[in-house]
Amino acid sequence: MISKKAQSWRKGEAVLTQGCEINNRTRGHERLGITNDQRFYNLKICNITEYDFGIYLCETQQGNSVTTEGTKINSFRNKLQEEQFEAQNIADVRLQEIPHDDVLEGLPENLGNCAVQLGIELGITVSSIKETMVRYHKDMYKQMSDILRKWKSSIQVKPTIYRLMLALERVDTGGLDYLKEIYLG
Repeated sequence: MISKKAQSWRKGEAVLTQGCEINNRTRGHERLGITNDQRFYNLKICNITEYDFGIYLCETQQGNSVTTEGTKINSFRNKLQEEQFEAQNIADVRLQEIPHDDVLEGLPENLGNCAVQLGIELGITVSSIKETMVRYHKDMYKQMSDILRKWKSSIQVKPTIYRLMLALERVDTGGLDYLKEIYLG
């Protein structure tokens, strides 16, 4: 079990949080929040500004081992709103459908080792991605399948073929051609 007190969030050299405590000496600290989901503290940034662009790292220490994972804010516009707008304007209505299970089952074989990056691009929480990585730590195909299953069962955003294509394009490790062949071929 990972101790919550051994987890911290950083942006560059600035330590933003330590466990559930927000560093009040960091710029924009009043817009930061921490949520927890049993094992991990998740960083929440409200009212994102240009200052918030950049790479955020989450360090978790367990015994003598330190794990670092990151995420990046690289767009001033809310990415989800932008994708929803683009999704509404796409001509092919088939891409607004939810992908079939058999397609999602075949997708991991067409991808590289990118479960963490794909999970982030699909909007899966860092803690949920970590759970998958721990559960299937020696099987990248099961990691990918679990990430895709979690995404498809998400209630926050409709899991459309188009959204999956956008995420695969950003991850850029394959799989996009597989989907294009099935849905646009």
